[in-house]
Amino acid sequence: MGAVGAIIFNHSTGGNTWVTMGGDPVNIPAAFITHDDGLNLVPADGQTVVVSAADDVQSLPDPYTPADKIADFSSRGPRGTDSMLKPDITAPGVAIFAAAMGEGVNGVSFSGTSMAAPHVAGVAALMRQAHPNWTVEQIKAAMMNTAVDLTDNSPVPRQGAGRVDAYKAVTADTVAIGDKDLVSLNWGVVPFSTDFYYDTKLITLRNFTSTAKVYTATWYFYTESMTKGVSLSLPVTVSVSANGSASVPVNLTIDATQVPNEFERTLEEYSGYVVFTNTVVPTDSLRVPFYLQPRPYSQVSDDGTSVTSFPYTSFGWLSLEHTGPISSSLFIYPVYVADTNELDVLDHGDIRYIGMDYGWNNSTYGDIFVPAISSYGAWHTPQPYISEFDMYLDVDEDGTYDLLNFNWNYGAYNGGDSDDVWVIVQVDLQTSDLSLGSPYLIYTDYNASFQEWYLPATWNGLEDITTTANTDFNYQFFGFDVLGNSDASEAGYFDIAKRPFVYLASDDPGPDNRSAAWVPIVNDTGGYLATRPKGVMVVDYNGHPDNQVLYFPLDVTGFTNIFMPLISQQ
Repeated sequence: MGAVGAIIFNHSTGGNTWVTMGGDPVNIPAAFITHDDGLNLVPADGQTVVVSAADDVQSLPDPYTPADKIADFSSRGPRGTDSMLKPDITAPGVAIFAAAMGEGVNGVSFSGTSMAAPHVAGVAALMRQAHPNWTVEQIKAAMMNTAVDLTDNSPVPRQGAGRVDAYKAVTADTVAIGDKDLVSLNWGVVPFSTDFYYDTKLITLRNFTSTAKVYTATWYFYTESMTKGVSLSLPVTVSVSANGSASVPVNLTIDATQVPNEFERTLEEYSGYVVFTNTVVPTDSLRVPFYLQPRPYSQVSDDGTSVTSFPYTSFGWLSLEHTGPISSSLFIYPVYVADTNELDVLDHGDIRYIGMDYGWNNSTYGDIFVPAISSYGAWHTPQPYISEFDMYLDVDEDGTYDLLNFNWNYGAYNGGDSDDVWVIVQVDLQTSDLSLGSPYLIYTDYNASFQEWYLPATWNGLEDITTTANTDFNYQFFGFDVLGNSDASEAGYFDIAKRPFVYLASDDPGPDNRSAAWVPIVNDTGGYLATRPKGVMVVDYNGHPDNQVLYFPLDVTGFTNIFMPLISQQ
């Protein structure tokens, strides 16, 4: 358009956050300003102004971004592999002007880890200069122990130990270290099946001065942490000798009856800080973050009286015995895939069982059918980056798959940032078009090994149930772990109009009633014979994160062999 330069502003209401812009190379000067500054410039449109591009960098206050506030784009913990606390620490990372690599005296402004990480590395270099004999772990500990809270009350899984304070970190002369290398105290996910869970971890204080120190020890939950049912205890005072160390036991107690245990899209997080305050110099304090996710679980097992072989005119009997501190929450599915535990696939992406059943009829979406997926181990989050499950559907049964459903998240599906709104996304394998495979969210949880998909027939190339409807299809599942290793299930066939079983059930068992039963009854002999389920899985949504199902192989007998005569054409 003939412009010799461009000033771009964020037109979105409230868009005063600095944004690093990218895209195709441009050959004219350009600058980005905030929403409010842009609105202030609009009345000057058409006037002549002088914009200097001289390299006279000045530091100007940012009137829109409060100091020590977490960036909107900053990710949060815990880390995905084991649910240990991340981040360790927070550092400035929004609109940071720094030296441009390979550009001489020129600079560049960026946001993100690319700016925060060099900031922390610089602090570490100063600390190495001040304390040349300290280990990497001790340098990290000093930074974390002396970090300060952000002003927006960001929770521990967002700010970690807090914002690094360079001066306090460099001048620290005592450090407190919890878990090796991590510095923080981490329990991660804590599965347990007793009324109470107890554990003890150590924090080691190391005094690098020639004077003995005495600290008072306290702890507290921080912002957004759950609090009910979890407590810490530790000695009231700690003495650390000159140039010596002291180990402080930190005792954890969890009451299974008090902590939440619902199977839903929620992280039951407990986090805060253990603080050591110098009794002589109160400003000399050391802080260690802690983090955990309690997961009390129930267990059901076969009590030995189950009947799993029965005539199709009769019924089975699945007799269950409950153990654990909380009640079970049970459901049941016919099982069509019982897969082996693959040695070359991590358990969270390794298919254990695939179940399938008709669900219900919705007045808006019509008939719903439900694939149920059980893996050999828990995923941190049911995202395809961690655990992906693909369902291929051949809805016209011509030997070619027509649709692919897989687990994803709504934010990424819409072209934005990933979020934790877990949805089924569908690929039309003929056109490569992408759409939602269901209006329902995936029913699962963090740190779980079971998920259900609620799929409308009409969204998946099928028809609602009538006497002439297309209600059957062929399918196959694939699982993928975080490393991309894959597990292929056997192929199968299902007809949503012909449920093989219906069921009777007792109330869910729990601490007050340890017995329960499910009764499978053949519902449609044609559906049973066509799909041949291997058995059923009793799902305990409150079960152990690594295995939330109990499998019963079923042997249904008494079907009469039917022989059709062969008639030749004349």
